[in-house]
This record gives sequence, C-alpha cells and structure tokens, in this order.
Amino acid sequence: MSKHFTVPLALADIVPVVLFAATTAIITVDTQNAVFGAGAAFSVLACVFKILWKFSMALNKKDFRTLNKLFVPLQLIGFLLMMIGILTMFVSGTVTLPWVRDNFISVPAIVFLCFGIVGLCLMGVVRNQYSKEEFDTDAAPNWIAEGVNIFAQASFLMGILFVRLHAGL
Repeated sequence: MSKHFTVPLALADIVPVVLFAATTAIITVDTQNAVFGAGAAFSVLACVFKILWKFSMALNKKDFRTLNKLFVPLQLIGFLLMMIGILTMFVSGTVTLPWVRDNFISVPAIVFLCFGIVGLCLMGVVRNQYSKEEFDTDAAPNWIAEGVNIFAQASFLMGILFVRLHAGL
C-alpha cells in the first residue's frame, strides 16, 4: 500500500454515516415508513462494514476484503428500498407534491438540500478521478471523499431539519 489507512481516517468515516443515519431516522420517524427505514438501515449497515474494513486496515494492516465487498451490494439494496419507501409515501398520501413544494422549496431548506445534491455530484467527480484500486489502497482519495461526503450529509441533515421547522413538525 502506498499510503496506509489510519485510525483518524476510519474515525472520519463515521461522521457522514452518523449524519446520514440522523437524516434518515428523522424521515423514517416523521413518515412512519418501514420500507424507507429498512433501506436506511441497509445503507447504514453497508457503511458500518466499510468503517470496520478501514479500522482493520488501520489497526492490523489486515485486509478483510469481504467487509469492503459488502459495501456496494448492501448500499444498492438500501437505496432501492429507500426509493420504494419514498414512492409508497406518495402513493399512500403520507407525502404529497403540494407538501413537498411548500416545505422542501422553502428557504433555507432548499439551499441546504441543493448543497447536499452538489456534494453528491462532487462525490461522483472525486470517485471518477481515482480507480477502485486507488480507493482500496490509498488514503489520500479517501480523505478527499470523506470531506465531500461530510459536507453533503451535513447539508442534507440541515435541509431536513429546516423542512421540519418550516412544516411545524
């Protein structure tokens, strides 16, 4: 490995996971949507495996590849379930387009939600600048990705908090 993973990097990886978990927990509690909540749980579990993999690399220099390989499939299942959950929110009337328009497009919620979307787009840009091998063996691209991910997840959390505030929840 050219640059080893470190405990600080593994600890930094926890921050966006906690922010994501908080955001999705708020949405799950507010909507009482079990499918969305299950998807969020799969996504958080995927991230926990990735964090454990980074800790194992940092502490033991031992590569538990299975932990790393579980990330993408669990993340895909999680995102699919969250999308199905969002669809069921609209179908059941838990969330309506006028409610979204009135609360998500309010200022400052929309600003933070847009920052979150920009952050996710930047994650894609960062990810495309490096190969999978570089992400799996070099800490530098991971530090860049962590910073962008923390920004995105903090923005989404702030956006959802402002949506709740505006909606009177």
